[in-house]
Amino acid sequence: FDAVVKIIMMHDMGEIETGDVITTRKTNAHVLNERKGISRVRKQSPDFVAREIDTIFDAFEWPKTLEGRFAKAIDKFEGMLFWSTDSGIQMIKSFQNPKTIMNYYLNLEKILENLGFEKIHQYMIVVRDDMIRRGVLN
Repeated sequence: FDAVVKIIMMHDMGEIETGDVITTRKTNAHVLNERKGISRVRKQSPDFVAREIDTIFDAFEWPKTLEGRFAKAIDKFEGMLFWSTDSGIQMIKSFQNPKTIMNYYLNLEKILENLGFEKIHQYMIVVRDDMIRRGVLN
């Protein structure tokens, strides 16, 4: 449990330097830029953070352990849930193309399936199908 909490808490620390990017617009170049941001944050961090920040970022972005895979699955699930909230739906209607969000969901389904957490994957499909039923996605 402690490893999962550390990964979830620390994996976005590179965004201190790079800023956040909306998940539907994030590319591999953004991830590599965050990796560089992690190096800058490490230099400014206390020893107990600096010792682990690189390893934890890598454990999230390229998960090999059960804890890393679970942290990534929860992060992807949380991002997907955002789009089903009133705020997320307003963003879809105002400046995101519903097709972009649908492609995002389909991509997340593949990621979650590959991470091996079938129940999280199944729940995401339920949420996506509900958004289609409500006419938010097509």
